Amino acid sequence: MRKVQAYADQDLLDLERGDWFVHSVFKHTFNLTDRQHNPLILVAWDQSKLFPGGVYIPKAEFYELLAQINDAQSIRFADQLIEITTATETWQIELSKTYDVSLKATKIDGTRAQYLLGAAQQLNKMTGLNQPFQALLSKAASPFQAELTWLTEAANVQRGVDFFAGRGRGLTPSGDDLLLGWLLIDWLVEPTESLHQAIRSKIATDRYTTDISRHYLNHALNKRFSSAVLKIADYLSGKGALNDIDELLHDAIDYGNTSGIDTISGIVSALLFKVHL
Repeated sequence: MRKVQAYADQDLLDLERGDWFVHSVFKHTFNLTDRQHNPLILVAWDQSKLFPGGVYIPKAEFYELLAQINDAQSIRFADQLIEITTATETWQIELSKTYDVSLKATKIDGTRAQYLLGAAQQLNKMTGLNQPFQALLSKAASPFQAELTWLTEAANVQRGVDFFAGRGRGLTPSGDDLLLGWLLIDWLVEPTESLHQAIRSKIATDRYTTDISRHYLNHALNKRFSSAVLKIADYLSGKGALNDIDELLHDAIDYGNTSGIDTISGIVSALLFKVHL
């Protein structure tokens, strides 16, 4: 029996006991899921970016387990323990320490928002929507002007969500990442129930986007975001120094292929189209 202490999302402590399964395996992470494929548990080692539903174990043990995980014979969650039996051995991961990724910020400081938009002008990136990030920094010239406007209109919000959900490439399609960034700003200014309901209905089944996107959008609908995105929310609410934003944007972008810049695209688009900066 290999016993490992984990640093885990406190939300996982409320999971019901039951059987889990390997959902997907990558070079530096893997995901577990239940029979309904919702929620997911992310297992990783790098604690520099904490995600909703994450379980972080020491690096050496993680890569040993990663090498065995495709041969998992059973996975059981009970009493704050994840027990994984592989063809080689049994692992017992105890959720001994927890973190919180719930959104605490409740406002946007106008000066901070302008600083963020100014810093964004320096980002020379291509989004996963096949548009330069810079093209999204002008409300008048945005290639998605109509679709982003729909997200602000109760009569058209479902149309806007339908356009972005599942659009683009990646394990979390770029349009979903944009919606996640938009939801952050929505929570900080005035939550829009019609928007939340439109996204909720879109991710209710696996017909329109990936399980991983559905997982993170569901967390965002419950005010739960990655630690990198939460730091941007704290910045916008007034925490830290004004010039911290460059590093915060860099840290948020440094994830996945275009997932980070697509999330920032949603943040800046919401500032322009919803907050009207």
